[in-house]
Amino acid sequence: FLTISTFSKIFELSHNIQNISAHHTILQCFRVFTIIQTYLKLFKNKLMHYFLKFLETSDHVPYVLSSYFVVFVILIIISVNSLKRLKRLETELVNLTKNEKKK
Repeated sequence: FLTISTFSKIFELSHNIQNISAHHTILQCFRVFTIIQTYLKLFKNKLMHYFLKFLETSDHVPYVLSSYFVVFVILIIISVNSLKRLKRLETELVNLTKNEKKK
């Protein structure tokens, strides 16, 4: 027959198995993390190498400056357009409030 001590032994064994499983999972997660970290370091080093090489040459400077110029022009157009809309909406709001006061 199964006694209380047998149940407690079974419980201890299952608890140990769960701990081993959790420990194994934690180790695998740590391995994956270190692999990802290693690849990120390699990518960062490679990227820095390309960036430093880019800084050493002046072949691409006109392209970079022109792209920045285009972006700034687009941002200026968007902000001016936004300000115009805001002004138009403010005048509409003022007109609506005047009309409401007249009623």
